[in-house]
Amino acid sequence: MIKEAIETQLYLAAPALDALDEAVLTAVLAEGVACLMVDVASFTEAQTDALEQMIAVCDRAECPLVAAGDDAIALDAAKRFALDGVHLTGGPKQIEWARKQIGQDKIVGYGAGTSRHDGLIAAEGGADYVMFGPLSELELELIAWWQAVIETPLVVDSENSLEGVVGIADFAMVSRGFCKENPVAFVREINVRLSA
Repeated sequence: MIKEAIETQLYLAAPALDALDEAVLTAVLAEGVACLMVDVASFTEAQTDALEQMIAVCDRAECPLVAAGDDAIALDAAKRFALDGVHLTGGPKQIEWARKQIGQDKIVGYGAGTSRHDGLIAAEGGADYVMFGPLSELELELIAWWQAVIETPLVVDSENSLEGVVGIADFAMVSRGFCKENPVAFVREINVRLSA
């Protein structure tokens, strides 16, 4: 038995730093984005201005910005640029280490893939959320079970498909919004589907 239907919020992958359009990002965030994830795995000093612009846009929109990619690089970026948190993937026991690096008041999320075991360890370790996915590789029973049993918020990597996610997962991760011809319209459509 799952909890009563909840409002599933949008968790969005940021545009590549080299392709950042500040006006487009501002317009997208105005449509309603609960959290933005920026991939810093291949971050270079030449991208510093773009990342700082992204931070400023997120601050104005009051949208948390978390760093992802290689865990060590993400943590370094989170500390250096005072980001809102990190998304880890290198093992659920990394959460305690990350907390010591960036503090208790920052977001520490964990991507567990399809592993219920890793998700549980991450939740027990104090992750602010656990992400499962991609959706095409998940058993929907895992989503329902998690929401019925575990308090830690659930993010599902939805691969732009929301079937089995809306009203069940706390957040739907959409990774390709900025690849669309009109990302503002795309995000608006996603939010309509999430609130249906």
